[in-house]
Amino acid sequence: MELWDAFQHLLFWLEMALIWWLWTEYKRYRLDKTRQRLFAVRDKLFLDAAKGSVAFDSEAYLLIRGLLNRAIQYTERVTLMRVVMVRSTIEKYGLQRVFLEKMRHALNGLDDTDQKRIIVEALKEADRILITHLVRSNFLLFLFVEVARLFHLMELLMKKLSKTIKSVKRIMNNDIFMDDSLLFT
Repeated sequence: MELWDAFQHLLFWLEMALIWWLWTEYKRYRLDKTRQRLFAVRDKLFLDAAKGSVAFDSEAYLLIRGLLNRAIQYTERVTLMRVVMVRSTIEKYGLQRVFLEKMRHALNGLDDTDQKRIIVEALKEADRILITHLVRSNFLLFLFVEVARLFHLMELLMKKLSKTIKSVKRIMNNDIFMDDSLLFT
C-alpha cells in the first residue's frame, strides 16, 4: 500500500511538472506569436508608406512606428500587474492627456482622411494584439475568458437548437395536417 501511495505522489508531481512546462512553452509561443503579429502591423504600415499612402516623415507615422517598435521590444514585459501600475501612473500624472494631444496633433498634420484611417487602424490593431496577449499569457485571465467563451458558445448553440426544434415542429405540424388520412371528413 505504501508503494502505491508513493507512486501516486510521484505521478502527481510529474503531472504538475508537465503542466508547468506546457504553460511556460505556451507563454513562449504566445510571446513569439504576439511579436510576429506586431511585426505584421508594422510591415503593413511601412508598405502603406512605401506606396505613398502615408509620408515616411509625418509625425503620425513616426509616432506609431515608434510605439510598434517599443511594443515589439517589450512584449515580454506586458503583464496584468504592469499594465495596472502603468495605467495608474499615467492617470496620476496626466500623461494620457499628453499622449492624446500629441496623437491628435500628429493626426491633424495629415492631409487625407485615408492617411488618418491607416494610422488609426494600425494603432487599434496593435492595441487588440497586446490585449489578446495580456489575456492569453495570464493563466487566470485566460481561464476566465475561455470559460466565458464556452458559455457564450453554449448559449449560441442552444439558440440555434431552439430555432431548429421550432422549425421541425412547424414542418411536422404542417405535414400532419396536410396528410389526408388524418383529416376527418
